[in-house]
Amino acid sequence: TYTWVNSGEVILGEPFELTIPETTREGTYPLVAGLYDVETTEPVSAQTSNDATRGNYAIIAQIKVVNDCASIPE
Repeated sequence: TYTWVNSGEVILGEPFELTIPETTREGTYPLVAGLYDVETTEPVSAQTSNDATRGNYAIIAQIKVVNDCASIPE
């Protein structure tokens, strides 16, 4: 987005397809997102709900990869 929204608003973007290679090992992986300043292209610090700085990204989900071919529909 080019502008910030009011606190509490949720913006739903376009669906994004994440392709996971078949060679990926089983396990749980973090899905992270980061933002960059549009003018400087520098990373923007992420903060927790109590305003603690977390670095320049936020973990938005955990993805569990299982290599169970029996569960894949044909």
